[in-house]
Amino acid sequence: MSSKVRHVGIVVKDLEASYQFYKKYFGFTEDKRAIEKGSFIDSLLGYENIQVTTLKMLDQSKEHCLELLAFDNPSLEKCKTNHFCRQGITHIALTVKNIDHLYEQLRDIVSFINEPSISTDGFAKVAFFKGMDDELIELVEELEQS
Repeated sequence: MSSKVRHVGIVVKDLEASYQFYKKYFGFTEDKRAIEKGSFIDSLLGYENIQVTTLKMLDQSKEHCLELLAFDNPSLEKCKTNHFCRQGITHIALTVKNIDHLYEQLRDIVSFINEPSISTDGFAKVAFFKGMDDELIELVEELEQS
């Protein structure tokens, strides 16, 4: 099974200040910004009523991505104790070829947060799990667009 690093996710307090830092000192540029909320993101994180602004930034080669995440509803105290919602580096995302096959191979070995699910925009199938050392790993299979 081959894979590649898709992005590293970092939860931040101030999205704009963090973006300006990575832009000014390291040359990252904005690729995609989105507000994520609803049943898909809730199922990925295992909580209800999540709202997070995500900002994907590319390095100068346009090959490597950092994802900044700013949770817009900090009143979710339960979520703050979850690995995914704490500030700092929270997860690594890997692009894989056949997420369903990998899920079947791994589901008795690691603890999945969700089964592979199609993203809201329909471009990917995604699943999160806790790795061997409790680190969060996001698997993403890019879907063919018709």
